[in-house]
Amino acid sequence: MAQSLINALIVGRSGNGKSSIGDSILKAKVFDTSASSEENKSHFNSDNGNGFKVIECSCIQDEEDISEHDFEVAGEAIRNFENRTDVILFVMKYGIRYTQQEKHAVERLRTIFGDTVFRDWVVICFSYGDNFEKDKQENGNDFKTWCWAQSGAVQTLFKEVEYRIVLFNNTAELLESTEKELKTFIHSIVHRNQDQHKELKVQNLEKTTRKGPTATKKKKSLLGRLKGKRYERKTSKNKKSTENKSKEKKSATKSSGNK
Repeated sequence: MAQSLINALIVGRSGNGKSSIGDSILKAKVFDTSASSEENKSHFNSDNGNGFKVIECSCIQDEEDISEHDFEVAGEAIRNFENRTDVILFVMKYGIRYTQQEKHAVERLRTIFGDTVFRDWVVICFSYGDNFEKDKQENGNDFKTWCWAQSGAVQTLFKEVEYRIVLFNNTAELLESTEKELKTFIHSIVHRNQDQHKELKVQNLEKTTRKGPTATKKKKSLLGRLKGKRYERKTSKNKKSTENKSKEKKSATKSSGNK
């Protein structure tokens, strides 16, 4: 690949190991796990001209509802890559179930970057690979066999990313093979997106609201919540107007009855 650095955006739920995977990719302990989870973190290495610039993006929070802030930090993250974003590394934790919270994180990423984000831009990165190695000693299955054996919603997600899935283990030998596999996946994403002239973009907030993604269905209006007081004032005004009309109607009925 002609670029000097691979621009990788790391996303995922808190506690899934984003900072650890960032450190593994950059081959140095640079991500501060004690820093605010609402701030993007950016680091890079040079690696003889073929390294990584990594931004840990905080656009996926554990709160159920997506906010304007999530769109803003996602936009800020991709702007920090001077020319382009090459790949999104979606971090999952090996050894835990594919819970509703994980599904919510998947939907949130789709809401921010578009419905085809996993197909077009994502490599899934599993952390806690040492736990997998323990399981492997018991059942003898390698990681790819494990991926193929999954079922339900997580298998659907694996198919969507075309099995671009890597497992991170802190063993030096395994890290080297993981890095090679990761770069192979990234190169295929970059080449395909360049051929199709695709560019990673944050979705328009109003459009995603009108489409009605999963993340915005549970309340009346995402835009209403983001507009805050203006929305509250409008609702209050409408409520008062309805109450006044009701009072007028009752008064008119009462007057008519007296006649």
